[in-house]
Amino acid sequence: MVGPIIILATLLPVAYYIYIGLRKDSRADSLDDFFIYNRKVNAKDFANTTVGYSLQMAALFLFADWGIRYGFGALWVPIFWGLGFFLLYLAIPKFDYFISQNWTLHGYLKNRFNSKALQWVAAIATIIGLWGTMMVEIDYATAIYQPFFSTKLSLFMLGMVFLAFGFVYIALGGYKAEVNTERVQVPVAYAALLFIILSLVLNVYFKGHTQAFWILNGFLFLCFVFMIKAKAGIVPGKPFADKQLLIPIIGIILQLFLMTIALLSHPTSPNEVAISSLLANPLDQLRAQGIISLLSLFFANALWQFVDLSSWQRVSSVKLSDANDSSRYEPIRRGVWRVMVESPVSWVFGVIFGMTLKYSGFLNANDDPSVAIGNFVTALSTRKVSIAFFGSYSWLLYPVLVAAVIAIMLSTVHALICAVSFTAMNDLQPIRARTLNRARIWTFLIVLMGGVLYYILRFVSEAGIATALYAFYASQLSLFPTVVASFYSKYVNKYAALTSIVTGIVTAFVFAYSVVEKYPSLSLAPPLFSLIVSGVVYLVVSFFARKHEGVT
Repeated sequence: MVGPIIILATLLPVAYYIYIGLRKDSRADSLDDFFIYNRKVNAKDFANTTVGYSLQMAALFLFADWGIRYGFGALWVPIFWGLGFFLLYLAIPKFDYFISQNWTLHGYLKNRFNSKALQWVAAIATIIGLWGTMMVEIDYATAIYQPFFSTKLSLFMLGMVFLAFGFVYIALGGYKAEVNTERVQVPVAYAALLFIILSLVLNVYFKGHTQAFWILNGFLFLCFVFMIKAKAGIVPGKPFADKQLLIPIIGIILQLFLMTIALLSHPTSPNEVAISSLLANPLDQLRAQGIISLLSLFFANALWQFVDLSSWQRVSSVKLSDANDSSRYEPIRRGVWRVMVESPVSWVFGVIFGMTLKYSGFLNANDDPSVAIGNFVTALSTRKVSIAFFGSYSWLLYPVLVAAVIAIMLSTVHALICAVSFTAMNDLQPIRARTLNRARIWTFLIVLMGGVLYYILRFVSEAGIATALYAFYASQLSLFPTVVASFYSKYVNKYAALTSIVTGIVTAFVFAYSVVEKYPSLSLAPPLFSLIVSGVVYLVVSFFARKHEGVT
């Protein structure tokens, strides 16, 4: 009974997304249409696609894990992520030279540093980072199906099917199809995920964790308020222009309903001793991850927007106003401002999800927190769990979770395919022919090579999936010193940029696959050390180059 419903919960939304992606209004008519929607994206769709890209399966799994481990300490990273969008907001005028051309980030660096080699090296760093993120995203999504696909090979084949789903309409419409499907995927992901979280929050009360119930409801209420604020301000003077505003409003109404149920009932056996991680001293929780991990997470998140080609692609797609001064960027500013508030909130939902799983009994005393979602899925698939008022029908939450996972995963994977295709087409192809068919061929090759990389991750690499994720992030983050220098330094040097990026990539993978093996506590540190090495190398090489050239 459960198996066929899970298949339907997978195929029905995918079929609808494919329908949207294949509609006439999603088909690209030109390369600009294919890569940047012909610069017609409004502030609302820019924000929507950015939130969808950020709401990743990797984030859901990691934040659920960290919510269990660190309690309030897991909130640092969403704050860092929001800070990254604030820095992007401040740097928007610096994108003027880039936006006015049909360039990628790497094409911009080529022209800024006068180096074709730099364009290639920077593009390779980006592709490594985005490919890795894409495969890790698929890996986390397939984990939800483990009750039915128990071997690595079967999960790999399922991942390939997910990649094929993406290729069906992204190859035809490119970024245009991505934007149009995101309009459905993001609200589906929100609605399904929040329905599960709200159900589990009430279950926390029935399990006897009454204090945790009220704390988690307080967190959720604040998240909904922030979402309302973000979504209501996307179109000036039209607070309900974004219909997704109904999601947090309905969420608050459901909260009030669940709290009423709680007040009218009593938990069977009050159990407050088991929630020490949530009620512990907040300062202790904030220090729990350690200074090195926090620094690495800070740099990996706060600086990410400057090196993420997907972010540059979305910025390029926005339709600017007709003004000739800085106010022409107002649509981008409104979109970034909404994302700065809303995207971190979507990550906090992952933290709350993890806490509800713990206090609902899906984590045994000796279990590692990373298995909590797996335990939840297994319990639902075997129909051996009773959650809140669902009783024997609690297994119905499984297809709801699947719907959320499919929407989240496809949203992120498609954005990554578009970004890598954009890079490959503009930065790596040896001939200058630029046609829609060639762009589609590149998209196919990217999906194919992504499958090979996924196979390596699944069957060859011995590092944990989280370590692999941060190694890929770190390799892309090695571009940051070069990008910042291009924005703010009058003197730039191509040799400094090249050596900086190459040494940053090497550091990322050597650290992830060698140092972390000996010191597992440093599994989150690759971005920090990659950034330090690439930054120092840029400064040193640039210093000697200036001295050699006699530049003061």
